[in-house]
Amino acid sequence: LFKSVGTQVAWNSPLLTVSWGTLLGSELPGANNTLTSFQSPYLDTRVRFFNDLVVLFKPTAGINLGAQFDVGYQHANSNQHQVWGVGTAYLRLLPWEKLAFAFRAEAFLDPWNAISGFEQALTGATATLEFMPAPFLTLKLEARADYSTAPVFGTSAIHEDGTPVGNRNQNLLVAGVVAYF
Repeated sequence: LFKSVGTQVAWNSPLLTVSWGTLLGSELPGANNTLTSFQSPYLDTRVRFFNDLVVLFKPTAGINLGAQFDVGYQHANSNQHQVWGVGTAYLRLLPWEKLAFAFRAEAFLDPWNAISGFEQALTGATATLEFMPAPFLTLKLEARADYSTAPVFGTSAIHEDGTPVGNRNQNLLVAGVVAYF
């Protein structure tokens, strides 16, 4: 018996990197069998299959472009099949060896509440400024904006029944320091 198995195929050159990964297995908690009448407390047969394709393009030493596409499927029960997907685009500019700018845009679709906890479409954008004053130190400032079709983001407000009020938007500004040892 196995829980999951994965594969990865990758190709790399100075200009282009392509990677394709897969995962097949029963990644859901519990011991539920949705494919046959066989029942076991040790085997969950709700099958999940996941594909991940990453393409990175480096036209110059100071420009990196990338795209990532993920598609997942899981057999939720005898008559329900769930699919989700993600698409992401990246741009990283390094105008000076100590300074970098990065931009990322992404879309996540989970219309059947397969893995996110909500039936939703989520879009987001991130801008990052990195300053590397020393080879072992990176200072980061990141701004991020997210929007969901479901109220998935937390707020400080509470409903009368004590449950948290969700929001469809989230904006973040994060400052960080990374030290390498």
